[in-house]
Amino acid sequence: MRPEKEHSTKDLILSETLKILGTEGPEKITIRRIAQKSGVNVASVNYHFGSKEVLIGEAMKLFGIKMKDIFPKLKDSSVLPETRLRVFLEEFSAMLITYPGFMKGQVKQLAEGQRPDKRALENMKFGKEHLCLLIEQLTGVNDNSIIEKITFQLMAGIILPVLHNNFVGQIYNIDISQPEELKALIDISIEKLLAYGRRK
Repeated sequence: MRPEKEHSTKDLILSETLKILGTEGPEKITIRRIAQKSGVNVASVNYHFGSKEVLIGEAMKLFGIKMKDIFPKLKDSSVLPETRLRVFLEEFSAMLITYPGFMKGQVKQLAEGQRPDKRALENMKFGKEHLCLLIEQLTGVNDNSIIEKITFQLMAGIILPVLHNNFVGQIYNIDISQPEELKALIDISIEKLLAYGRRK
């Protein structure tokens, strides 16, 4: 019975770290704050993770796993291509809305000339590859250069409102934290994509 309790305590600490990391960024993480949020003492956090750096690393891995689970849905040939794209965009957006700090952290790293996290880069490349294949299937366009530009535009239209939600809300009157607003944004993105394909 003790190992289960230890496992659940570790999971709870990791979950709280993920929440703070994903919403506020790594600079807001302290062992004391994580202990308080998890309802455990500092010694328990140190026992399970040893250091703040290890704890943040484990939380980043957990986020990578959650994000990586979304990408295979792009390849599920038992689902219609348009439905696959919609499900992917909905789930990807939900992850970004729930954990905006991760994308903001990635953008900050790139702006400061740092290399992106290796797992995050692998996830992005994997996602881009399968998203490009799906977009090619939906549009009938077979020029890789054009497909990559369409993919970039599609993803930018989802990522930008997450990175700059207040700005986007003030200027464009879009609040993607509202499910109906997010659905409308995804609907328009898919409609534009399909219309582009019909023109070819």
